[in-house]
Amino acid sequence: MIDRPTVAGLRAFKGSRQIITMHVDSAEEAAAACAAGIEMFTGEVDAKLPGIRAAAPGVFLQAGHEQRAIHDESRAIRKGFDAIECGDDAIYFAGSLRIVEAMAREGIPVSGNVGYVPR
Repeated sequence: MIDRPTVAGLRAFKGSRQIITMHVDSAEEAAAACAAGIEMFTGEVDAKLPGIRAAAPGVFLQAGHEQRAIHDESRAIRKGFDAIECGDDAIYFAGSLRIVEAMAREGIPVSGNVGYVPR
């Protein structure tokens, strides 16, 4: 079993090293990026997520749901846990801070965007 980085491990890198990140859309891209030494992936929470995880078990994966898929706290928590069960390490959410906070309170690793909402 490959130990992939955790959120705490990534935070420990802050200021000491850079992490190479790439967006992947398929298991084939994930396998190639992993072989090339890419350490972190971004992607979407969709039917391809389990295959991406299987192709790169040691890579940190942060994926987001499609725009407008999450609109309230209870749905965010449910969909956040579903994504983690599919292999996601952290959720990316570009929406309301209250929804980001709700997921974080439940222990779901989540990052948000405080820029333009909607994008």
